[in-house]
Amino acid sequence: MTNTTPPVAIASGATVEYPRVNLTGYGVVAGRVVAEPGLFPVPDAQVIICPGTSEFAANCLTQVTNNTGWYWMTAYPSTDSIFVSAPNFLANYTETFPVAPDSWQELPAYVLVEYGGITGVVRGLPTGLTVAGATVAVCSPLGSPVGPCSVTVGSAANGTFAIATVPGTFVLVASALDYNTSYLPVSVTAGETVNVGAIFLTEFGIVSGSVVDASTGRPVVNATIDACPVDTLLLCSTPTHSGASGGYRIAADPGAVMLTFAAPSYEDAYLAVTVPSGGTVSATTVALVPVSQESVLSVSGRVAPAANPSGGIGGAIVNFYVGGTRAYTAIASPTGLFSITVTEGSYTLVATAAGYGSASALVNVNTSVSGLVFTLAAWGWNVSFSVADGLTQSPIAGALVSAGSVSLGTTDAAGQLQVALANGTFAVTVQPPAKFGSAYAPVNVTIQVSDAAV
Repeated sequence: MTNTTPPVAIASGATVEYPRVNLTGYGVVAGRVVAEPGLFPVPDAQVIICPGTSEFAANCLTQVTNNTGWYWMTAYPSTDSIFVSAPNFLANYTETFPVAPDSWQELPAYVLVEYGGITGVVRGLPTGLTVAGATVAVCSPLGSPVGPCSVTVGSAANGTFAIATVPGTFVLVASALDYNTSYLPVSVTAGETVNVGAIFLTEFGIVSGSVVDASTGRPVVNATIDACPVDTLLLCSTPTHSGASGGYRIAADPGAVMLTFAAPSYEDAYLAVTVPSGGTVSATTVALVPVSQESVLSVSGRVAPAANPSGGIGGAIVNFYVGGTRAYTAIASPTGLFSITVTEGSYTLVATAAGYGSASALVNVNTSVSGLVFTLAAWGWNVSFSVADGLTQSPIAGALVSAGSVSLGTTDAAGQLQVALANGTFAVTVQPPAKFGSAYAPVNVTIQVSDAAV
């Protein structure tokens, strides 16, 4: 290292012996970069060692690993930090260590977590042909319908896609112009490539018609038209409005759809239609009945995930049904709260959100209602476990079933346990109840969940 010395005055013709100058030497650090799973070497990984805790500090030094994953480099004498990165690997921690001048030390192996992969093909219905240019995103399941998306790709000309992502549990979101949006839960472990097969997008159909005044037959301008599939797992379309002639056109999911018509000073009206995929259907003319005033009451509550009942699912939809016909729709706020005014009567409320199952309740509204709570279970495939004595086949109750560090539950009196898991590969351990002591050894199994119950 360069050291700064004090100035010395030298007279003309004089000889001056300068005091000894001490130079501080760098330290030398060696180590190896390996990857999970397998702990195999990672070549060409970038290793940065810096004094302090920031990789952007002054005096940082950089090296790359050789084909065996080893590096050997100088380091600034200080308390240093190491930062390691490599393409398609997740650098998930930083180590801090002292470096003495003129020293050599070997650091513990630095472990990078290998990315996983998701592959598949996007196809459109009803044709079954591949969809080029579809958007496929890997998104967090913590949101409504999903949380932030980390990676987004487009499908190729043949509809295929491939995504590299960090390990974890996600929701795969596929969409395309003039098609619906599909959601698929998927779990990816380090180094694993999950092929989700075909993701089907259903081509929207078009409903056209007109809205008139039931008393005069004149067009009702700017009426709001909403289209909601009868299947409550599907989302409603973006509302549209009638034009100057009372006419409208709205895109909707194919299949049975309930149209809702609303306009100020008119009673709401409903019309059931069957929408063809990729086609257009002409609906009968809807006549809205004028009203002078309508008495309404307030209904409010919250939609929460079953895993966190005190939380909320933003954007969740709460539909109010009367005799199977949808009468009102409320959309939850980002915190899962909803509030709506409805007319007096009895309603079946059905709460839904993308990535979750539905929940329903019968509510009599003769006064304003508040404090309703709907808890929705996350999507997943049913996985059944049966634990029994290997010799007698007698069921073992209370056996602990876990996937990695996550407990899935314990078996019941019949030795059975059923859980919901997303797509992916799971390393499962079954441990006998403590009361049996060492009579049974733990059992390790690997299960693959792929779009079906196991």
